[in-house]
Amino acid sequence: MSEAIRLVVRVDDFGMCHAVNEGIEQAFTGGIATVASAMAPCPWFTEAVAIAKRTGIPLGAHQTLTCEWDFFRWRPLTEGRSLTGPDATFYRSVAEAAAHVTHEDAVRELLAQVGRFGDAGLALEYLDHHMGSTLPSAYAEVSERTGVPFLYSQRVHLDSYNELTPRDAAGKKAWLLGLLRGLGPGLHMLVC
Repeated sequence: MSEAIRLVVRVDDFGMCHAVNEGIEQAFTGGIATVASAMAPCPWFTEAVAIAKRTGIPLGAHQTLTCEWDFFRWRPLTEGRSLTGPDATFYRSVAEAAAHVTHEDAVRELLAQVGRFGDAGLALEYLDHHMGSTLPSAYAEVSERTGVPFLYSQRVHLDSYNELTPRDAAGKKAWLLGLLRGLGPGLHMLVC
């Protein structure tokens, strides 16, 4: 049994907008980020691809079936009717998407998203989901069909999983230092 402590610091929403892309690049080149989850349907995905190629950021597909923003919306890559609400963009919540999205439309969309990475000449390290699991069976099927591991499956073992984002801003530094001090041997993931 290894006594090594391995920490993966994953940054999400790569490709969402220019500011997020800049922050992720800085977190990787001058910070502690080790991998980035990119969103293929988002408007700044092409810039994220260029940054990833230039810096060598290992990438995962942040599989997207939702869009939570009020004034910044994105659409699916495919034409699956069940994927969108009245404004023709993704649903705003996981619960809303889960109530409407069909398995077939989800798989077709998620495969198209994975394909966009390949079309850009990028290899994927893993798959994960944006905002939560809309259709677990669809993520599992896409992982199986593409051979790319899904982070929240039994194939990928994590000894701990934590998220920095929901923490109170004033307490984030203390919380993070406490988390780092308390890590034991194993593979740990911190999502930002």
